[in-house]
Order: sequence, then C-alpha cells, then structure tokens
Amino acid sequence: LDTGSRGVRAESSGLARTLGTAEALLGRLFPNRSLPTPVYSRAEHDDTLLRAYNKCPAHAARLTEWYGSGEFLRQETVSLAVRGRVADALRALEVDPRAEAVPLHMFWNEFDALDVAIRASNASAVPSDVEGVLAEAGGLAAWVEARKFGASIEGGACGSALLREVAAAAVDVGGPDLHVFSAHYPTMLCALTAVGVSVSSGESADSWLGEALLPTGSALAFEVVPPEAAGAAAASAAVRLLYWDGSEWRLIPVPCSRSEARLASCPLDAFVRHVEVSLPDGAAWCRACDNDSLARCRLAAFEAITTQECAADAAASAAVAVICLLSILLFGACLVIGWLIRSAKAPRQGRAVVSRMTFPGSGLQAA
Repeated sequence: LDTGSRGVRAESSGLARTLGTAEALLGRLFPNRSLPTPVYSRAEHDDTLLRAYNKCPAHAARLTEWYGSGEFLRQETVSLAVRGRVADALRALEVDPRAEAVPLHMFWNEFDALDVAIRASNASAVPSDVEGVLAEAGGLAAWVEARKFGASIEGGACGSALLREVAAAAVDVGGPDLHVFSAHYPTMLCALTAVGVSVSSGESADSWLGEALLPTGSALAFEVVPPEAAGAAAASAAVRLLYWDGSEWRLIPVPCSRSEARLASCPLDAFVRHVEVSLPDGAAWCRACDNDSLARCRLAAFEAITTQECAADAAASAAVAVICLLSILLFGACLVIGWLIRSAKAPRQGRAVVSRMTFPGSGLQAA
C-alpha cells in the first residue's frame, strides 16, 4: 500500500484513547513509513460518523423505556449477586473502598473499572477469584451493551453514516486503498446493527454478541474482493465482513438486502444499494434520531419548512391563477349569453318591396 494521503486515510473519534489506538495501528502496519499518516477527527459535538450513538435522543428515549421493561427488570434482579461480587472485587483491589452494587444500566462503568484495575495490577497481586468475577462481569456487560445497540432498540441509525462512508469508499476506485476508523465498542456494535447483524436480529448466529464483549483491540474489516478472488461465477467485485477478536479473523455472513438470506460476501452493487436504501442519511437521520440540536439538523429542518412553505405558496398561486382564469371565462360566457338573449328579443326588420298592379276594368290598383 502507498502510505501517503492517497493510499491510506485514517479517522478517529476525538478522544485520546482512540487517537492513540489509530496511531499505534498505523505504526504497526507501516513501520518503515517516512512520514506519519495523518489521523483526522471531528469535533465531539459534530461527530455523527463515529459517535452518533450519543447524539440520538430517540435512541435514548427507547433505552429509558427498555430499562423499565420486564426483560430488563428480571435481569436486574437475577444479576444482583454478580454486581455485588464486582463491588467486592473493586474494594479488594483498592479501586473504590466504598464500592457497592450499581444499577444494571450503569454496570458498564463498573466492569470497565475492574478490567482496567486488573490489567494495571501485577498478575500475582490479583486474587484468583477476582479473575472469575471479571469473566462473569464481562458476560453481564455484554448482555446489556449488545441489546442497547441492537436492532430492536437502536434501529441502525447510529451506524448509518459510517456504513454509508464504507459503501462510498468501496466504489471509489480513485480513492485510498485502506480506510481506517478508530472508535469505541459502541461504534462497532452500531456498524454491525446497521449492516443487519445484532443480538436482536433473530439469527442464532448473532447470539455471540450478547455473550462476550468486543475485546480491546478488536476490529471489523469490510473487504472489497475483486471478481477473480470472489469466485469463478462472480461477475463483479464483492464485499465481505471480517471480525478480529484479538486472536484470529472470522468471517461474518451478512444480508445483501432486507429480504435475502445472509451470504459470505455480497456483490458490491448489492451491498451499496442495501446501505443506501436501508439506512437514513442527512435530514432522514435527524428525523430518525429526533435530533434538533445539531446545526445540520436545524438547517435540514429549516430547509424542510421552507420547501413546504414554497410548495404551499406555489399551490396558493396556482389556485389564484385558476380562479382568475375561471372568472375571465365566466365573464366571457356572461357576455355571450347576454348578447344571445338580446338578439332573441329584438323585432325582426325586413326590406319592403312594393309593386303596382292594375286590374283592367275595375279601376282598382293593388299595391
């Protein structure tokens, strides 16, 4: 690959952790590069590419509703003992001497604190039972997070901009060969949901998402496969999805449309069409997320109102024009009818022809 601006493009969410991850990845991929590859990022308040999941009020409202559902409340009851053990472990590692079992919807932060503490500690200083608690906590956190960003609650909007970017890059033959995006695990879950893979998809093949968290350093790769590598029967390039779990790559079959079964790879044109048809973009994303705070969403709402007003004005102008035309036609019809009536009532006037005739012997004349 060309490691210049045309060969590789890297973008990260604007957080130190993900920016550092992008730089570390590029450094390992291209150890001999003469210049560092630029890593771009966007302002947090405007990042709907990699952090759309925290800018979607409609998603937040559905989450609040889910937190009060029977499914969630049952899991909260069942998991109380696990959350208590996590609090005990945090106290044992002196992370938080006053740690207590937190509500289930806040559990990710407790799991993350325990995970970071164990990674930062000397292995010999970590009690063996704490390692087991971490595994339990990871399964519980996966249950919560996979559903938070799954199809039934999230719906696909938080990954739509990223999937559209991927689709555009896949058909851009003159663009970079490699696009790198660095972000947190919700972005990966959102991308999977957007492409049709989620714990709530109804597919048994997706159940793994609710059993274990996407580990640190994991990756998703959308690979464009040329026709000669896609198979003997392939008429065009194809797209396939691969997942790196930290130890090996695995293929994730994806649907090429809403109605089709999943395939190991999708024809490129089918993948692009599926993304464009299925996922909201621009003003549609703003409406799907009920977002009226982003500048682009306010502009889209203003343009929609302006378009509606212009359409209404145009309709009103057309109506006025029709009324004027009808008035003119009616006036003309009245003139014609009036002329006909007047003509019918007027006396007939003919030309008189007088001739004189003489009747012999009578002395009479007839006119």
